[in-house]
Amino acid sequence: MVSTTNKPHISWLILVYDRIAEERFPFKRKWYVFSYERASEEEIKQVISLCCKENDFPPPIKSPKIGDVQETFSVGVNHDTDRRILKYRHLFDFISDYEDGHYYKDKQIHRFCSVSLAPETYFEDENETPISLLQIFDEELQRRNGKHSLAIVKDIPESIIRFSPSIPIRKELWENSDADIFALFFKQFSFIRKSRWIISPCQISPISKDICHARLPIQEDCMAVILPFRQMYSNNDNDNLFNKVCNLYKRHCPKDHPTYSWVGDYQKDFNNTLNGFPNFPIQNCGINNRRYLNAFAYGAKVVHVKSNEKEPVHDFEYLLENFQQEMVIMQYHVILRNLMSTMSMVVDVLQKNVGHWINNLGWSGWDDKFSGSEIFNC
Repeated sequence: MVSTTNKPHISWLILVYDRIAEERFPFKRKWYVFSYERASEEEIKQVISLCCKENDFPPPIKSPKIGDVQETFSVGVNHDTDRRILKYRHLFDFISDYEDGHYYKDKQIHRFCSVSLAPETYFEDENETPISLLQIFDEELQRRNGKHSLAIVKDIPESIIRFSPSIPIRKELWENSDADIFALFFKQFSFIRKSRWIISPCQISPISKDICHARLPIQEDCMAVILPFRQMYSNNDNDNLFNKVCNLYKRHCPKDHPTYSWVGDYQKDFNNTLNGFPNFPIQNCGINNRRYLNAFAYGAKVVHVKSNEKEPVHDFEYLLENFQQEMVIMQYHVILRNLMSTMSMVVDVLQKNVGHWINNLGWSGWDDKFSGSEIFNC
């Protein structure tokens, strides 16, 4: 028998879609505990390494004072358990009374660890068989509307991608320049998605008014994406790229095709984000997100040496006077990541459908010449 002395207690909360239950929602909560008795030494080593990683940020408070509080804000930092843990799922035992605390109350446990997969990425059915959230929604829809029904689920692009491409309308309004706009959007989005900025950790830990630990994307990586992002969101007629592609798509996609509403809804989300106000990590900010981004681009002179408008300059001064600099920078990254998340819900839909119009229906395509960030590829 393997000794469990000084070994971490590893739990796993799994949400269960139970077809047998009268009420399938909310999902059942089942707790499982890693069995050291049934695992080999190598399996124990692997499971512990996957579930019990040490955090190296933030550093501990030195000589803490009364009133010092250490909390950490993170975006783009993957604290989720590596999905390789699924290989060892069979070594976790179901504990029926785990939430009551009886299971571990009398045990000498020196360290608690847990499996924490990304939200809404792992579910099981009543037979402990993995099932996706999309499969669950499909089954629920098929119970009501028949076995061939397919669910459209917000924030799950796979649910809309599987529908046949739209049959476009108003072909006489399609121009080569329209195809080029789509091409530029795809290139710039791909550039951001493949950038070092998107995978950079973004963490801050404010302790007091004077002390704030930060781990933020480096200067070069920030500068690499600021212009592609500006093309996406700027309401200048020469930019506004995301709204342009959404409007072009809706001009040619029939309203009764499911992708019409999908694209339109995320376009609204994108603009609502820009018109909304910061709420994480900065609270009670007096300028909306669009002005916040402009404060960096123009007020901080990142894009232009001199701004023709005074508002961005005043906004940037307002931010630095009222909030810690690390918090101000963190909020900037949060806004950009929120915009990127929204665009990611649409890009594959546009590529599939517009690609069908061009490649299969003979609509004029985009020019193969280099454009956007791609111009620097040799």
